[in-house]
Amino acid sequence: MNYKHNQKKKSPFEDIHFAQLYEKRHALYGYPEDLLHFVMDYLNNHNVTTVADIGAGTGAFAIPLAKAGFKVFAIEP
Repeated sequence: MNYKHNQKKKSPFEDIHFAQLYEKRHALYGYPEDLLHFVMDYLNNHNVTTVADIGAGTGAFAIPLAKAGFKVFAIEP
């Protein structure tokens, strides 16, 4: 009898190799600096102090925002 259909398919987010590959890609290409600066300027101009980073990955936005003084809730599966 084949029980494969009852097995839960793993998400790539549960695989350490996926996270390492993501980090390597980010180290090579990064996020566009202009986007991070745009987000920070927007938040500062609208007096935002708390941010939710949904899908935070390895923290490319969450870490600089926290260092800039924002209270950050970073959520990643």
